Amino acid sequence: MAETSTEARTWLLRPPTATELLLVALCWLGCYWLLRRRPRPLSGLPPGPAPWPLVGNFAFALLPPPLLRRWAVDVKGDRLSPAFSPHVFLTGLTKMYGSIFRLFVGNRPFIILNTFGAVREALVQKAEVFSDRPSVPIVLMITHHKGVIFAPYGPVWKQQRKFSLSTLRHFGVGRHSLEPKIIEELNFVKEEMLKHGKNSFNPFPIIRNAVSNIICSMAFGKRFNYEDEEFKTMLKNMARALELSVNSYMILVNICPWLYYLPFGPFRELRQTELDITAFLKRIIAQHRDTLDAANPRDFIDMYFIHAEEEKNNKESSFNDDYLFFIIGDLFIAGTDTTSNTLLWCLLYMSLYPEVQEKVHAEIEAVLGRDKVPSLAHKAQMPFTEATIMEVQRMTAVVPLSIPRMASETAVLQGYTIPKGSVIVPNLWSVHRDPNIWEKPDEFQPSRFLDENGQLIKKESFIPFGMGKRVCMGEQLAKMELFLIFSSLMQSFTFMYPENAAKPSMEGRVAAASGHTVVLVDQSDEILKKSTKGIEDSLKRVIKKKFADNPEAGAEFIKKTLKNVTTSTDAASVVHSTDLVIEAIVENLEVKNKLFKTLDKFAPEHTIFASNTSSLQITKMANATTRQDRFGGLHFFNPVPMMKLVEVIKTPMTSQKTFESLVDFSKAVGKSPVSCKDTPGFIVNRLLVPYMMEAVRLFERGDASKEDIDVAMKLGAGYPMGPFELLDYVGLDTSKYIIDGWHSLEPNNPLFAPSPLLNKLVEEKKLGKKTGEGFYKYK
Repeated sequence: MAETSTEARTWLLRPPTATELLLVALCWLGCYWLLRRRPRPLSGLPPGPAPWPLVGNFAFALLPPPLLRRWAVDVKGDRLSPAFSPHVFLTGLTKMYGSIFRLFVGNRPFIILNTFGAVREALVQKAEVFSDRPSVPIVLMITHHKGVIFAPYGPVWKQQRKFSLSTLRHFGVGRHSLEPKIIEELNFVKEEMLKHGKNSFNPFPIIRNAVSNIICSMAFGKRFNYEDEEFKTMLKNMARALELSVNSYMILVNICPWLYYLPFGPFRELRQTELDITAFLKRIIAQHRDTLDAANPRDFIDMYFIHAEEEKNNKESSFNDDYLFFIIGDLFIAGTDTTSNTLLWCLLYMSLYPEVQEKVHAEIEAVLGRDKVPSLAHKAQMPFTEATIMEVQRMTAVVPLSIPRMASETAVLQGYTIPKGSVIVPNLWSVHRDPNIWEKPDEFQPSRFLDENGQLIKKESFIPFGMGKRVCMGEQLAKMELFLIFSSLMQSFTFMYPENAAKPSMEGRVAAASGHTVVLVDQSDEILKKSTKGIEDSLKRVIKKKFADNPEAGAEFIKKTLKNVTTSTDAASVVHSTDLVIEAIVENLEVKNKLFKTLDKFAPEHTIFASNTSSLQITKMANATTRQDRFGGLHFFNPVPMMKLVEVIKTPMTSQKTFESLVDFSKAVGKSPVSCKDTPGFIVNRLLVPYMMEAVRLFERGDASKEDIDVAMKLGAGYPMGPFELLDYVGLDTSKYIIDGWHSLEPNNPLFAPSPLLNKLVEEKKLGKKTGEGFYKYK
């Protein structure tokens, strides 16, 4: 042991061996090779972050998903920090690099377009250059570049897309002739929903079944029963394949294609799922070929067979069974997942915004009544319903990043040189949240799509289906389904979120008021028990007034409220699942900063921090964290259950989105928020504390007794409490801490001069009502 230790300690003192010199040389050569392999931004490219050797800007993709979720990056200020969604991450990068920037995947530049102007220039004005698809290994392995969605731009793609669109129109897409099939499916949807009675349920499987069946009726010539095992397996496999293909492990396949063939994990599962889908679709295609009647085509497959036969002598024809297989898959991709998810979001927004749901109901009642079946003919008479659907599409952007395009030749875009082969990624999420186009873009406002007369406005920057030559093939079908299904469901039902269920966070937007589930955190269980008891006692006082005529309802109110309150002594262990953290500890900046710095390490990226301080600067607390833009003040007033006011404090760094979320939260808990900049004392205390201190000085000088001062202010000024009663209620230590802090900031301001009498009472632990004595004595 001793010899080994000596050897280790003296290694640097002896001459290196030849082997050791060789290893050092190889290390240096390896580092030099990696640096030489590092992607070098080409001249004229948009700005962007420096890439890593070999992997470019996506080194984090090498992490396993659990770590990826923890360490994915977003932009805060001038650095990267944890985030969760690629489209939010890319939108955040605009703060550093502008509205168009580049990233590298390996050595390949990816150009991210974040504004409507950039997207329109690329996809419409220069469509011939930017309509191709990049050759991405994972996509190539799954689709073989066939079908329509992922196929390269060219004559074959044009043939297949033209036929697909004309055949869909033949079967009624965009026309009234398809309505009966949609309405028929809606009857099954309503029947399934009614089975749940008044019990809560997840509507997504029912909606997905319906939307999928509409595609099946056009593609296969039949609909499936919702309990059909073959149908359920097909939907399950297609959903799973889509989920696996965008799994973070699959990003690695684009860097190391051989990973796709690994015999384990998600790689093996994706290949098996593909085989199952292939077997299902090819079995149906074979059945159609065996039963084809060219004089009476039943569906899309029959029409494809007939057209392929007509074109068999055309050397330029690309119509064959392989292409048919992939086009059927494209129909389900284009027509099922996005429409189902949009409808689910519609129902969710209606349950969370009942005032909007009421307006939709009112419009439907006026136009359709209870018995009239919705039709596309009614669309023009129902502008608010249509505007609501459009606003849901804008807010959610179920395809936030449009399927990438590729530059087929070198071109200039937004003043930058885009080399041939570059990948173009339109960020539709960013376009639909652009504050330069959309006023208060993070607010759900259907009225933004209506003019002053309540008529629908067509906004060119509203592009949920993309733009240009490769606009979504299922756009017209989706628009039909969205209007007919949503209006029919609204005609028949009122959707409400389960009363005791935590509300979901809305993607891309911090729903600070989601859930109202509270975790009370303090230093010891004893303090927490007292705090919980204090909340219960406070609620009992409230219900004496609020539920004076119905004590049973009051008791139930207390029960439900306390059910939403849990406690913990470990803030770090509970903050990971929060949307909003409100601090209300001792008025000591150092202590508060220490707490916020700790919580900042464990809280999710979207979590907003707020302080309930009545006197300290919010900015100084925000600077102790990495989330200055998600930091603000929420100053409640005692007694909180009774006092309606909340001061919402916005620092120079607080984002508008955060500020609006804090205002929304205040309203959601029944308060009346007022806004204020981060100035000492905010509004109320800035006026109130100097008033109380002047009362103390008036008493100190012997100009009037504290009792007379209190009576004078109550009777003369109409205040409910006199200044000395209020000081005792607030706590003399709190008032002293406030005035001392202000005095240190502005020592020459006479309004902030300390009071010897107040200092003396605090030193004697006479702090007011909470200690039994302050300016007055209490039992």
